[in-house]
This record gives sequence, structure tokens and C-alpha cells, in this order.
Amino acid sequence: MTDAFVWKDTSEAKTGAGIYVGIADAAPPANRVGEVTSATLTGKVGTIDVANLDVSGYDEFLAGNWSGDLKVTCNYLVADTNGQNAVRAANFAGETISILMAYDGLATYGHYGNCIITDLSVPAKVGDRLTCSFTAKISGTMTPVVPA
Repeated sequence: MTDAFVWKDTSEAKTGAGIYVGIADAAPPANRVGEVTSATLTGKVGTIDVANLDVSGYDEFLAGNWSGDLKVTCNYLVADTNGQNAVRAANFAGETISILMAYDGLATYGHYGNCIITDLSVPAKVGDRLTCSFTAKISGTMTPVVPA
């Protein structure tokens, strides 16, 4: 049997896997963003070129700073006060918030940290459902969440 997680929408129960937001430095935040349809956490480490003439034809690098983004898409919910509306308010105000990407049904595995909502869109198309997409630029580190 595999230990892989299957990310299931449990929005009716308001628990489990999903995206959660809260005030900056909340550890971890508890307000669930409703009806998330996709989420992608991307991180990368920058590199610093330290190649020199003493190295015979090889590039050398040192690890630089880590940076990351969390891109989220959800069905647009006007009444999602503590979730989607909190994300929109943080974007409009340019405020830092805390965000958690929970991977399992009990929200015991995941990553959380502070972020700035850098991009927000609510595309509207005749005859189609409204969606909401946002990008959370991670500010600092993402802390792993694991059971104690």
C-alpha cells in the first residue's frame, strides 16, 4: 500500500485537505478557503556563481536563498468571509497573511508560512462558472506540518 495522499475536496465538512489562511504568523492558520479546485506549491533555491580561473573548465555554485509561490484556483464564493474574502482583502491592502497547504484529510500534514497575495483574478465568462485564482508569494520559510 502506498503512503501517497489523495487530495479530496471536503469543503462541506470544512475540514481536511485544502488551503487555510489567517493573520500573519498564525501557526498554522485555521480559516479554510472554500471550494479549492487546484493548488500548486512551487519552491526553488537560487544559485550564486562562484566559478573562477583556478577551476579547470567547470562551473561552481553556492546555494542562494529559497523562494516560493502557492498558486490556488477555486470556485468563486461570495459568502466565504474568512477564506476567499480574507485573501481578497489582504491583496487589496497589501497585507501579509499566514497560509497553510494541508495535504491530508485531517490537516495533519502540509506546509505553512507567511505570504503576500501578489496576483488575484476573478475571470467572468458568459455561461460559465465564476472562479477565483490567486498567487501567494511566500515571505520567509515554509514550515512543515507533521503529527507530533
